[in-house]
Amino acid sequence: MRLYHWSADNSAEVERGWIKTANSIRGLAEKMRIPADNLERTVRNFNRYCLRGQGPGVRQERVS
Repeated sequence: MRLYHWSADNSAEVERGWIKTANSIRGLAEKMRIPADNLERTVRNFNRYCLRGQGPGVRQERVS
């Protein structure tokens, strides 16, 4: 089996249509044909979880 070698900047994958790009979350949602409000909410929640270091599916263990 031969594995795909990704380009360093993903430009080849963008050119192939494998990766979508846009200047905004709304613009990306339109290209992906999904509800923009849902994608904006998902990104906002993800960013909030990252700032807090917690979120769904994240298990934090105490270090003593």
